[in-house]
Amino acid sequence: MRGVLGDASLEESVLPLSIRSLICEIRRGGAANLAALDGFGAGIRARYGARTEDAVLAGDAAALAALYGDAGAFKPAGWEVLLKDGTCANGTKTRKLAPPADAWSEEFQFGAARWRRPGPALLLWKDSTPVAGVLKLAYGLGCRDEVEHGLAIASHIFPELKEWAHPEWWWSMPQWERKWAVPLAARRVVLVNYE
Repeated sequence: MRGVLGDASLEESVLPLSIRSLICEIRRGGAANLAALDGFGAGIRARYGARTEDAVLAGDAAALAALYGDAGAFKPAGWEVLLKDGTCANGTKTRKLAPPADAWSEEFQFGAARWRRPGPALLLWKDSTPVAGVLKLAYGLGCRDEVEHGLAIASHIFPELKEWAHPEWWWSMPQWERKWAVPLAARRVVLVNYE
């Protein structure tokens, strides 16, 4: 690995062993994640006849792609996509949602295939999209609980979202979820965990 620190080049061989070991672990994790994503893409093409270029990454894959722009940030629990016809597929089960608007995502290269990733970034949504509108849409799609939990976790990770994402629905969540489950889930999202 060559990096630049000011005007000086940094050789990997001069880094402490623990840092080099971490870099190798991230590279191995990233390679494993991309291999799993490529296999998932092949399954989507075979099972649904869909092109990956039309599939919007969701769940952990979306976090890896949109938030980190990297495949080695953490080991995903699974892969999930939203197809052009509104099919939400994770490889084992399928559910039907509203078809995604093209403006919701952008095309990019991730692994061996071209995919779509969510956009604009969540931190920009708070300035243009009221949380009540997001929850109304989620209710209409039958996934309000999942969206509420996702907003709670995102606002725990990004404190600048708290004012936007914690209106009255936040207080209807059980206290144990607010105090324990949300912080634990947020920690799971950001930890580097290769098993």
